[in-house]
Amino acid sequence: MANDGIVGATTLSWLTHVTLAQAIQPTDSHVFVMLGTNDRITSVNPEWRSVYGLFSRLTQIVRDIRILAPNADITLLSANAVTQNEGAGSPYAFTMRTVDTVVRDVAANSLCGFVSQYALTLQDKIDGENITPDGLHPGDPTQRKMFDNLKDRLQVS
Repeated sequence: MANDGIVGATTLSWLTHVTLAQAIQPTDSHVFVMLGTNDRITSVNPEWRSVYGLFSRLTQIVRDIRILAPNADITLLSANAVTQNEGAGSPYAFTMRTVDTVVRDVAANSLCGFVSQYALTLQDKIDGENITPDGLHPGDPTQRKMFDNLKDRLQVS
């Protein structure tokens, strides 16, 4: 078992700077991928910040994982809802709702599992709960809820 989470990682950084062969082993039975949040950050290159770019890169990552670990069950996850401004004047090209939709679509098109941490935390955000103390990253209670969501979803499978 390994956790190859990298702070600030994007789908582009995983395709260009991270060697998937170092993270994925041929004998891996399960691979979980949670990418897309940082793809929202506005940059100069329109391809980088486009929804289509996120869809294409995440699809390529799934293809690459299937080559490296052909028997692995792949589950894509979307991250939590955020309380930080995602509208006009924010540093984001699109919202977490959009990320959730794209990740869901890639999972469906690639025949992967999908767990939406966004859907899980959205009502808490609407209810005004402090799910993200810094506006972006989940606090301990939200982390626990997300863990239980993943665990429960995997037990059903």
